[in-house]
Amino acid sequence: MNKPPFVIGISGAVGSGKSWFANKLREAIHDTVCIFTLDSYSKDKEYVDTLEFRYDNPDAINYDDAFSDISKLLRGEIVNIPVYDYMSHAVVSEETFKSPAVLILEGLYAFSDQRFLDIMDVKIWIEVDEGTCLRRRINRDITERGETREDSIARHKNDSEPAYRKYYVKGSILSDCVYYNHQELSNDNPILVDLIRTYYEQIK
Repeated sequence: MNKPPFVIGISGAVGSGKSWFANKLREAIHDTVCIFTLDSYSKDKEYVDTLEFRYDNPDAINYDDAFSDISKLLRGEIVNIPVYDYMSHAVVSEETFKSPAVLILEGLYAFSDQRFLDIMDVKIWIEVDEGTCLRRRINRDITERGETREDSIARHKNDSEPAYRKYYVKGSILSDCVYYNHQELSNDNPILVDLIRTYYEQIK
């Protein structure tokens, strides 16, 4: 029986650079890597719109479905993962994943379910000041999600910022290491990426 995937969990505030860090890990690790994004398991928009803080509320995610698919990957099975469209807030297709050597579980909600925490070999929290998060979010929302600057700021102030204080601010306590990602996102590998790659190569 093949060895189960090495699981890396990445969480942090909206705009902290979680996806950027996950992609840096995928580029650095010389093995098969799957980035598993929990946003793909968002519940129906009609329901999410009734929640306090909407998509920033941890109840916006269907954890049971996500954990079921993760468990299949851990058992070496092939899984069809939903592909989520942020503009329509709906699943638009599926992507087939084979069980990888390394599974990166990333997202705002990655530390919100104990089942996820229990399977993670390494837990990383991305720490960033609020001003940097907002600046990155505005740029992302305008360039990737078709939102206006005003809409992006309003969502941050009305949903993301208060939800972070209520649900996610203690995420660093649950992590094994904290990466302070205050600098501009660049093509250079953070030192932490190199350390995790080295650790993985030593134990695989």
